Amino acid sequence: PGECNFPDFTNPEVRRWWAGLYRELIAETGVKGVWNDMNEPAVMEVPTKTFPLDVRHHYDGHPCSHRKAHNVYGMQMARATYEGVKQFAFPKRPFIITRSSYSGAQRYTSSWTGDNVASWEHLWIANVQVQRMCMSGMSFTGTDIGGFAEQPTGELYVRWIQLGIFHPFCRTHSSGDHGDQEPWSFDEEVLSITRKFISMRYQLLPYLYTMF
Repeated sequence: PGECNFPDFTNPEVRRWWAGLYRELIAETGVKGVWNDMNEPAVMEVPTKTFPLDVRHHYDGHPCSHRKAHNVYGMQMARATYEGVKQFAFPKRPFIITRSSYSGAQRYTSSWTGDNVASWEHLWIANVQVQRMCMSGMSFTGTDIGGFAEQPTGELYVRWIQLGIFHPFCRTHSSGDHGDQEPWSFDEEVLSITRKFISMRYQLLPYLYTMF
């Protein structure tokens, strides 16, 4: 992401500061949900792609190195985001997505299975990944429907929609480098089929709202 600063989300004072930032975003900008991306934390210019392992963290009053805090970092960011959105968007439910997290994060956030490719193999893998995430406690999860990279055929896109509407977290998403992937970006047949299954997804919302 270029030159930036990384808050220490293992510090409760930092989490309170971060949560407070959502007052303006929600009240004045109208933000309805928040996606915490690249929060491993990602540092792309170094070989490890993250903090050096000797970086120090507050760790809720028990200082430690990044070697210990690495996985907790993303979870605590999601926690701080959740607490801010919950406070300032009340009585609406917070909707948070996180890329990185840790055990217990299901209390605060949804997630997804990460960048994938528009292929039949990755469509098959999608179901396996979601099931494994659920078994790990992170049940509010889904995949990038249609594939994040490359361009799906109309048939592959339809099949992914038909599967994805039954995953807890359902969305289409792509890198944008390989063409549009909205349902109306394909032909009329694809649009008609996807409209039918998206309508089915809406029928499931009362059930989903009781689950998550």
